[in-house]
Amino acid sequence: MQDQTLPSREQAHFRSIVKFYEAKHYKKGVKAADMVLKKFPNHGETQAMKGLVLNCMDKKPEAYDLVKLGLRNNMRSHVCWHVYGLLYRSDRKYADAVKCYRNALRIDTENQQIMRDLAQLQVQMRDVSGFVVTRRSLLGAKCNNKNNWVALAVAQHLNGDLAQAVKILDTYLATEEKDQRVTYESSELLMYRNQLLVEAGEDEVALAHLDEISALVLDKLSWRLTRARLLVRLQRFEEAEAAFMALLRVNAENYEYHCGLQCARLRTAAHLELRGCETPASAVELSEEQVAALQELYATLAEQHPRSFSTKRIPLSFCRGDGLREPLDAYIKMGVRRGVPSLASDLKELYCAIGSRTVEPHLAAASAKAQLVGELVGGYVEALRSTCRFPGAAADSAAEVPTVLFWALCLLAQHFYRLGDFQRALELVSEAADHTPTAIDAIQLKGKIIKRCGDVAAASAAIDGARKLDLQDRYINNKATKYMLRNGQLTEAETTIGMFTRQEGDMAVAQSLFEMQCSWYELECGAAHFRAGAIGKALKNFVAVEKHFLDFCEDQFDFHGYCLRKVTLRAYVQLLRMQDKLRGHHLFCRAARAAIRCYLVLADKPDPAAVAAQLEVDYAAMTPAARKKAKAAARKQAALEREAVAIREQESEAAAAATAAAAAAKDDGDKKKTNRRKDVPVDDDPNGEKLAALEPLGEAWRLVLQLIDQAADDVETHVLAVDVALRRKKFMLALRALNKARKIAPEHPDTLLCTITFCKETAAQEAAPGAVGHETVGAVVKQQRDAMLGGRSTLEMIDAFAAAHAGSLPHRVGAAQALAVVDGEAHAARIAELLSDVSGVGVTVEACTANHGLLCKLLKGSDQPEAYKALCAPLFPLSTFFGAGVGVTDAPADAGGE
Repeated sequence: MQDQTLPSREQAHFRSIVKFYEAKHYKKGVKAADMVLKKFPNHGETQAMKGLVLNCMDKKPEAYDLVKLGLRNNMRSHVCWHVYGLLYRSDRKYADAVKCYRNALRIDTENQQIMRDLAQLQVQMRDVSGFVVTRRSLLGAKCNNKNNWVALAVAQHLNGDLAQAVKILDTYLATEEKDQRVTYESSELLMYRNQLLVEAGEDEVALAHLDEISALVLDKLSWRLTRARLLVRLQRFEEAEAAFMALLRVNAENYEYHCGLQCARLRTAAHLELRGCETPASAVELSEEQVAALQELYATLAEQHPRSFSTKRIPLSFCRGDGLREPLDAYIKMGVRRGVPSLASDLKELYCAIGSRTVEPHLAAASAKAQLVGELVGGYVEALRSTCRFPGAAADSAAEVPTVLFWALCLLAQHFYRLGDFQRALELVSEAADHTPTAIDAIQLKGKIIKRCGDVAAASAAIDGARKLDLQDRYINNKATKYMLRNGQLTEAETTIGMFTRQEGDMAVAQSLFEMQCSWYELECGAAHFRAGAIGKALKNFVAVEKHFLDFCEDQFDFHGYCLRKVTLRAYVQLLRMQDKLRGHHLFCRAARAAIRCYLVLADKPDPAAVAAQLEVDYAAMTPAARKKAKAAARKQAALEREAVAIREQESEAAAAATAAAAAAKDDGDKKKTNRRKDVPVDDDPNGEKLAALEPLGEAWRLVLQLIDQAADDVETHVLAVDVALRRKKFMLALRALNKARKIAPEHPDTLLCTITFCKETAAQEAAPGAVGHETVGAVVKQQRDAMLGGRSTLEMIDAFAAAHAGSLPHRVGAAQALAVVDGEAHAARIAELLSDVSGVGVTVEACTANHGLLCKLLKGSDQPEAYKALCAPLFPLSTFFGAGVGVTDAPADAGGE
C-alpha cells in the first residue's frame, strides 16, 4: 500500500472538498478533488470524497466505483469507511451502512461524528439497545454537551428503562444553573421528565413534580391537561372535574377535555385514553345513574357555553327515550337551518352500535335513536312542504327560507340510505335536486345512492354532472374521478384528475400524482386495472402506495438530530411511536392486500415456459433438499427469462417510439422544442411488466410479513398468510397463521374456508412421502388438523357452520366455497342451495353480484346462474346487472363546458 499522506497544499484542497460537500457546492468539490488526484491519483480518501460528491450529483455508479477504489487504496482509513457508509445510507441500505460505520469506529474509536451518524441509523432501524450503547459512548466522550445527556435519556426511554431515563435527566438538571431564565427548551425538558414518570406509573410523584415545576413550564395548556388527567387516575375526581371545567372555559369544543370531564363525573379512569371524537358516552353502555349524572353535567355546560356545538352534540350520545327527543330535535333543526352539509355524518353515530363506527342496516333499523331521527326529519319535510314551517310552529311565525326544505330532504334521504332503503332515498334526493338544481351536494348524494343501487355508470354520470357545476371544486373533481374508475373509465378518469395536477414539461399525470403521494387514486386505479385483468398495471399502482409509506418512514430521518437539538422530546417520542405503527394504516393495508392478491393470481397462472421447464425435471427422484433447491433455481430462471422478455419488448417499443419521435421532429423543422424539466424521472416500467416478472410468492410473503407485524389484529391478514404459505408449501407457517385467524374471528367465513383448504392440502400432501417436510412437522400438522376438526369430517364441519349461520349471506357463501374446495362436483346441489338463498343479513347488490359470479365459476354449464339472476331482479330493480338500472342522467343544462 502506498503512502497516503498528503503535502500541506493538497491537504488544504482535501479539506476544501469537505467544505464544498457540506455547503452543497458539488461542482467545486469535484474540481478540488481532481486537483488532488492529478498529483496523487491513488489517494483513497480523496477518491472516496469525490465519490460522495458525485453521489449527490446523481452519478451513483461512478460514485460507488470511486468509493470502492478509494477503500482498496486505503483500507485503514476511517474516512473511506465513513464515506462508504454514507453512500449506503443514501440508498437506504441501513444494515450495510451500520457495518461500514462500525469498521470506521474500529479505526478511529473516538470519532464523535461517526458515532452520531451510527446513532441516527440505530434509532432509524429501532436498534434501541445499540442506540443506548452508542449514546452512552458519546456522553462519555463529551459529557458537557447537553444533547448527549438528552439523547441518552431518550435512548433509555425507548429501551423501556424509564427509571434510568429519569435518573439521567435528574443528573443533568442538577448541573444547570438555578437562576437561568425560563426557556422553551428547559420547559419541554421538565415536561418530558414528567411524561417519563407518568409512563412509569408513578402518578403521585408525577403530580407532585407538576406542582413543583408549574412556574417553569411555558406550555400551560399541556401542563393543565396532564395535571387534570393525573387527578382522574389518582381518583381525586372532584379536583379533576374542576380542572377539566377550567380547561373547557378555554376551549369548549375540545373532545379530549370532554372525555376527561366525563371520566371525572362518572368516577372512572378506564376510558381516559380515548382519542378523537370518542368519549365514554359514545364508547360504552351507561347505566341510568350514569346517564342522569351526565345529563346534569351537560345542562350546566350548556348554560356556561351557550354557543358551543359540542355541549349540544355530546348529549345525543347518552340521552335515551323521551330525554333524547328535545335535544335531538333542537340540534337537527339548528343544522338544517344553517345548511350544514356534514349533519348526516355528524349523526351517523346514532345509527351505530355502542362503541362501533360501522353502520349496519339491520342494526340501524332496530336502533331507537335511528327511528327517532327518521321520525323527526320526516315530520320536518312534511311540514315544510305544506306550511314552510317546522312542526309545532305558530301560524303567524315567519316562514323558513326555501333552503331549509332542501337540507331536510337531503338529510331524510341519507337517513333512508343508512337504513338500506335506496328506492326511498333516491326519490327524496331527486326531489331535493329538482328543488335546487345547482346544488352540488344533492347531485353528489344522488350519485352515491345510485351506486349503492347497482348502477355504477349512472352514478358516474351523476357525479360528473355535479363536477361540471363547479370546475374549480377539487373535492367533487376527485369524487368524479373515483366513480369513473369504479366504472372502468380509466382514460376519462386520468383526464379529469389531470385538471388539478401540475405536469411540468411532458410529465405524465400518473407520475405527477405519484409525486403528490395521492394514494387514494392509485388504490382505485389499481383496483380498476385488476378488474380489467391488467395485473402488471394494478401492481404498479399498489406498489406505488407502498413506496409512499417507505418515504414516510424515511422522512423521520432528519428529525433524529433536529428534535434532540430543539428538545422537542415529547413530540419526538410520539413521532417514533407513530412511525412504528405506520404500516398498520388502512391505506397501506389495502394496498398490501391488493398487491398480495395480484401476486396470487400470477402464482396460480405461471408462465407456460416455466411450467414446461419444470416438467422436464424429474423431481420425484430427488431428495427433499435437492428438490427444493432445483425448484428454487427453476423459479429464478423463469423470472429472469420473463424479465428478459419484458426488457426486449420495452427496448423494441422504445426504438419504435424514438423512430417516430425523430420523424416528427424532422417534419416539424424549426419549431420550438418542448420545454421539459431536466429532473423529471423517466418511468422505465409503465405497464408493470418488471413487477409482474418478480417471483410472485416471494413478493407476496414479503408483504404478508409487514401486515403480520403491524396489522395483526385483522383476520384478513392471517387469511392471506394462510393462502400464501400453502402455495409455498410452508405448512407450519400456514398453521400458525390459521391458528391466529381462528383466535381472532373463529366464525368468520374466510376462517372456515382457510381451515378447510388447510385440511385438504395437508391431507393430500401426506399421501406423498416427504412432501410435508420433516416427520415432526407432519406429526404436528396432523395433530393440529385433528384438533380443528374435533372428530368431525370436513363436510360435517361445513354443515354445522352453515346451520349455525343460516341467516347470514356472507356465512352461507363461505360454506359454499368450502364445499367447492372439498368436492365441488359432488356437492353442486348443496352449493346452489346455499348461494341461491337471498334472505337474511348481508344481502346487498354487491354481494349478490359476486354470488352470481361464484355460481358461474362453481357450477359451470348449469342454468342456476340465470335462475339466480331472475330471483334477484325484484330485489334490485335499479341495478344494471339484475334490473333495468337507474339510467344515465345528463349533466345539468347550465353546467357549462370544460
